[in-house]
This record gives sequence, structure tokens and C-alpha cells, in this order.
Amino acid sequence: METRYRLNIFKSNRYISAQIIDFENKSIVLGNPEKNEPKKPHTSDVAAYATSFAKKLIANDIKFLRYDNKYRYHGQVKKFIEILRENKINI
Repeated sequence: METRYRLNIFKSNRYISAQIIDFENKSIVLGNPEKNEPKKPHTSDVAAYATSFAKKLIANDIKFLRYDNKYRYHGQVKKFIEILRENKINI
């Protein structure tokens, strides 16, 4: 069975960022540097960010994720997760 990683999304009024956490090994597997995060995120910016994040997930052979329910599944968070699902990431 493959390791299930957790998707942690941080959202504020100015930024949105995501990282992948492996709770078994207690480490951060993948995160984007701050310079790639959209400032004042709109849905189009979030879509571009999610697409680049999905490409990094595929490159690291991560296909199964669980979403940490820190924020409601609504708006920018929903758009981010939908883009990941469109890129064949199972959440």
C-alpha cells in the first residue's frame, strides 16, 4: 500500500500556499518557496499555482493525498483541490 500524504493549505488575505506532509516519517515532503505563491490570490492565480504544484507532485510520484480540513472546502481552497484532481491526484 502506498503512503498517504497530507495536503496542508495555508490561506490568508494576501497569500495561499500548500505543502505535503508525511506523518509517518514526521517530515515535509514537498512545499513551494514563498516567491512562487500568488499574492492577493484570485481564482486564476490559484489555478496557475495549483497546476505547478500538481506537476511537482507528479514528478515526485505522489498520487494519493488527504486534505487537512483547516479551511472550509470553499472558494480558493476548492479551486486548488479541483485543479489537483484534474491532474490525476487522488484526494
